[in-house]
Amino acid sequence: MAVGYEQSPESKAAILADANKDSEVPIQLGFSFSRSAMSVTRSPLNSDAGMFTTPAGKYLGVFCLAQKPQAALASPGPVAENDIDWTMSSANLTYLMTPNQPAQVVKKSVSEVYFVDPATLGSTPTKKHYYYPDASWYNYHFYAYYPRQNSNVTVAPKKVTVDFALDGTQDVLWTKAVPTTGDTENGFNAEYFSNEVNDNPALGLSHSLTQLRFYVKCVDSKYNTLSFAANQLQLKGIKIVGIPMNWTLTVADRDNPSNEGKLTYTNFTLTNELNVWHENGDGTDTEALAYANGAINVPYIQGSTTPTYVGYAMIPTTAMMDAIIAAGLDIPKNPFVKLTVNEKGTVYEMTPKMVTLPSNGSFEAAKIYNVYLSIPIQSEGGEVELNAGDQSDPGLDPGN
Repeated sequence: MAVGYEQSPESKAAILADANKDSEVPIQLGFSFSRSAMSVTRSPLNSDAGMFTTPAGKYLGVFCLAQKPQAALASPGPVAENDIDWTMSSANLTYLMTPNQPAQVVKKSVSEVYFVDPATLGSTPTKKHYYYPDASWYNYHFYAYYPRQNSNVTVAPKKVTVDFALDGTQDVLWTKAVPTTGDTENGFNAEYFSNEVNDNPALGLSHSLTQLRFYVKCVDSKYNTLSFAANQLQLKGIKIVGIPMNWTLTVADRDNPSNEGKLTYTNFTLTNELNVWHENGDGTDTEALAYANGAINVPYIQGSTTPTYVGYAMIPTTAMMDAIIAAGLDIPKNPFVKLTVNEKGTVYEMTPKMVTLPSNGSFEAAKIYNVYLSIPIQSEGGEVELNAGDQSDPGLDPGN
């Protein structure tokens, strides 16, 4: 090529068009779960014998992002690793698929991942197929999170974040898929699989939040001496108060990979009241007291009587609370619960009560903690007790 010769726009367009041709290698994702990661907390994925499926209308959000140049630098062509910009035109191949690509997990003989055409989400979700490009420009890593958000997704040149306004029903999951065999330092591409490598990107989602499961009981002997009937001591309301529920998930971060998969506070706004929820078994939830038609009878615990399950709430972990407190939010790191009780026709709204931390001093991600609400006979001066300390069940599998 002569010195000073510059390619014509037509030549560049032809190179880009040729680079974007599909290879014969489809983009296929695997699904990898450890029981310790998926069988605990309120799972946004329904499980059955180690296999999982996304509920109807809910999706993974997937990103396929360039990591390093695979071929020699050229113009047009791959750029240096430090110059990769995930916001460039799709023709430049710095990302594959639609950013925030929706995907379903479908249970067959194993759990399988299918991409869905984003344009069909509002009607009949339709499968969409992607292929690695023929061009040997870049290699790629896959990033996925759940539940996919339609908005508040920010793609910057070297960083992807998603904002969540948590409501207590949903955990936040994240994963990053990198090669485990072959060229593990770099990433996936058509050439990687042409070498007969059987190493489809595996989505091993991990949990971000903790779950509190609430049970109600009465251990006050005055329940008997004052001749309470079963419906004369009732829980009429339960709320968690003063919890920060606005958080940002870092999906991908080229400059600071250690931040990937972490939730950080978005602002210092607190929820006034967070509902406790009842699982409907189909991926939906109902506010616990609404599910119970406005009241749950409080059982008197004696002999083999067991506490009555009220519902659950997904909340930030103690480590997340510590971080936001260190950043300047003056709140206790323990959650507080406000109860409304009907005692023989008199309704009491009790002062919010702190839930004690478990014996290790921390509510951890991907764990369940049973919180037992001991309701007193308040007309006799009793005080409510909430305890998740030694009565917690870290790692309890609700499916067993």
